Amino acid sequence: MRLVMVLDCVDADALADFWSTALGYRRDAFGHGSSTVVLQDPQGNEFCVLRPPDGDPRLAEI
Repeated sequence: MRLVMVLDCVDADALADFWSTALGYRRDAFGHGSSTVVLQDPQGNEFCVLRPPDGDPRLAEI
């Protein structure tokens, strides 16, 4: 079974840096400045952090 978790945020790079360090996951090749960053554990499970598009109503909650 493969697990994928997605979190939306204001700063995908900062959140990805935090979780990759905290969990020991590796960052995928999206690179800094992207609105989506994928982290993977050694088993291939993915943890995605992303910034919703501008105008997304969820941003009003932040």
